[in-house]
Amino acid sequence: MDSDDAWCESKIEQQLEALVKEPGSRICHTDEIWIRNGVRVNPMNKHFKSGGNIFEQCLPRCVVSPSTVLIHRSVFEDFGCFDEELPACEDYDLWLRLTAKLPVTY
Repeated sequence: MDSDDAWCESKIEQQLEALVKEPGSRICHTDEIWIRNGVRVNPMNKHFKSGGNIFEQCLPRCVVSPSTVLIHRSVFEDFGCFDEELPACEDYDLWLRLTAKLPVTY
């Protein structure tokens, strides 16, 4: 979670409920609310979020926001963590590795 991020109170509970409905899923991400200069702004359509097999949607740009994700720890055991050797975009690299093989609950 970034220092300027905040979670809604029921975020984790809602994500756990969604994962219970999809027992094979080990990753869940959500929408996010963007605030700039104290004003809520709407993300552009290119940042549209969805679930399922989202690898192709992830290719043009990073559509998974780290602060929205709930991941079962076995995913890290199976696929590794953020590649700290990368100079940037270590989250994007991880999302591509994961979504190439795993569905994502939304």
